[in-house]
Amino acid sequence: MPQNQCAAELDAAAARAEVEALAEPVGVLLSNLVCATEARLQELGAAGELPARHPLTATFVAKRVPGVSIDEYFARLAHYAGLSLSSTVVALILVDRMTERNVTFAVTSGNVHRVLLAALVLSLKYLEDGFYSNAYYARVGGVPVSELNSLEVSALSLLQFDLYVSEETFASYLNAVVSAAEYRKRQREEAATREAALREYIQQQEAAAMAIKQASFSRQPIADCAMEWFAPVIPVCGSFCNAAGLPPSLR
Repeated sequence: MPQNQCAAELDAAAARAEVEALAEPVGVLLSNLVCATEARLQELGAAGELPARHPLTATFVAKRVPGVSIDEYFARLAHYAGLSLSSTVVALILVDRMTERNVTFAVTSGNVHRVLLAALVLSLKYLEDGFYSNAYYARVGGVPVSELNSLEVSALSLLQFDLYVSEETFASYLNAVVSAAEYRKRQREEAATREAALREYIQQQEAAAMAIKQASFSRQPIADCAMEWFAPVIPVCGSFCNAAGLPPSLR
């Protein structure tokens, strides 16, 4: 393999790994959006003020909630669809923009995977000079190509065909992604520290229990020997007491 080609492939692999590492923070951001939206919808429903759904909502709703989490789904898309940091950030901006410009369109657990897929496809086509066909993105996203085509058109309609992102907006969302990534990293480090402390405590307790057990074993032969020494004496003492006519209380 030529050296230049090898270097290019290594760079591509490094970039892909960098984006795949964003799976957790992206999952956190979208999960927070879903939780907040569903909680708000529940409040409105309880108050009898639930608005009619946006006409395009049905396009994004899955027949059943996907069996993979949103971060696992994003990791798959990042690995196979050639996502970049920029396309990821812009996709998140587009997801928010869909809801901001359409108050009756809600991102929920039933549609978040398809909303993300449509936003990522639009982002890739908007930012990248080269991108795959919809047939490929549909296969990676786990939907029929006809459905992805419909999702793309519906997303464009919700966005009012506006994909422009200002530098200020991009920087704001990039900071949110980085902050979420750092937060998840701290959580993992704290969890690892707690787990290490728990393992050390358990090892100390096991070591103490083993020391007590070994000490008990070391005393056992002495006790056995004592019983062996005094065993012949006990019947003799009994016979002597009987012969002396001592009352039982004095034996």
